Amino acid sequence: MNDIIKDEKGKPTGEVLETTPEEDIIDTIADRQVAKISEGKYIVNVNLKNPVAVGKHTLENIEETEKALKNIADAESIIEVIKKHKY
Repeated sequence: MNDIIKDEKGKPTGEVLETTPEEDIIDTIADRQVAKISEGKYIVNVNLKNPVAVGKHTLENIEETEKALKNIADAESIIEVIKKHKY
């Protein structure tokens, strides 16, 4: 797969960078983790801004928020491993 090189402002330069299948796999994994972090942040923000005041629903809200935070932590951990080991 090829990546298009962009300048400092994010505009394509017209140059193409050849990537290996291994690099493509790592890039895909990293992109998925970024998406998981975004989704987790969304869930946490929604749950914090729209708390439910009914007992059972409050527990569900807490559990859902905790699960989202764990997903964020897991995704961040995977990204750190990729960076640390220079994949």
